[in-house]
Amino acid sequence: MEIGRYYVSKGDHGGGINRFKVVVTKFQASPHTAEALARLTNLYLSLGILSEAQTAAAVLARKFPDDPWAEVAREALSAAGLDPAEHEASWISRAFR
Repeated sequence: MEIGRYYVSKGDHGGGINRFKVVVTKFQASPHTAEALARLTNLYLSLGILSEAQTAAAVLARKFPDDPWAEVAREALSAAGLDPAEHEASWISRAFR
């Protein structure tokens, strides 16, 4: 997570996405998984990859409904005029099957 946050702070969205992807795919039981999904939501929104942003937020709401990061992701989508929507073809959705 720290490396992903570092990449984001330096403006390297791709590097951040790749690091958060590792957390989501390999460490699903980690307490950091909810944060990784919320950060993926924001990164995908900033890159204009809306279906991935919606999927990250939807999976976050489904798997960690009471986590504060779920609200962060929902608010980010809402500010962009979007709602969480899980796209089954997304790597995020497949990781949580």
